[in-house]
Amino acid sequence: QTERYSDFHIRMIDGKIPYIRFPNFYEKEPAFVDSLIRAHHKELVEAAFFIVDVRDNNGGNDAVYKPLFPYILSGPIQTPNYGIWISEGNINMFLNGRKPEELEAENKAEYDYLSSLKGTVFLPDGAAYASTSVPDTLFATHQKVAVLINEKTMSSGETFVYRTRQSEKVILYGQNTAGIIDGFNVLTKTINCFELHYPSSIRARDVAENPIDPYGMPPDVYVDKNLDVLKFAIEHMSLLNHKKQ
Repeated sequence: QTERYSDFHIRMIDGKIPYIRFPNFYEKEPAFVDSLIRAHHKELVEAAFFIVDVRDNNGGNDAVYKPLFPYILSGPIQTPNYGIWISEGNINMFLNGRKPEELEAENKAEYDYLSSLKGTVFLPDGAAYASTSVPDTLFATHQKVAVLINEKTMSSGETFVYRTRQSEKVILYGQNTAGIIDGFNVLTKTINCFELHYPSSIRARDVAENPIDPYGMPPDVYVDKNLDVLKFAIEHMSLLNHKKQ
């Protein structure tokens, strides 16, 4: 099945283990992912465990993976409130090619406020360190979920890992994630024939004291990259499930 590794899909391994492959989080719309997961609802909730593979996932839109949350979370999760670096360049991005005097009154007031914060980190979601998300629905809370990760799991691939590793159902297999998450919301600036890609935001207010970059997030079960991590996870999950019975 290696030819399908580059495509988002759901399939059954050995007729009983659901396998969900996310090569990225930008090629598919959330509604498409939601419909496909709903179509496999019975297989997902009746399986002893299932697998989510985000190896080599280079990110995209966080909303793409959220339809899976009712199946993968065990309860509320926390996400740190992010901060935006208020620089001249980032403020100009807000203008989107317009002049300050061309802004409507509400946008002009926002522009003036942001301009007054130049040289600082602005926290759009307020003073609280993190926000808490409470799932409306949780399925098969007795299950375990194997999440496969590696050193090329990055950006929104890492936010997926950050959130889902808070679930008691999840066991991470593989190697550390990329460690490219403390700075995000990447902007691009063209300089002569080069393109500079740089982050405009920070993951949390304490990234200096509690960084994830550059080492990434470790797995619960380290699997050498030369081994077949999918096969290893299936065997390990099957053993855990057998012991639980």
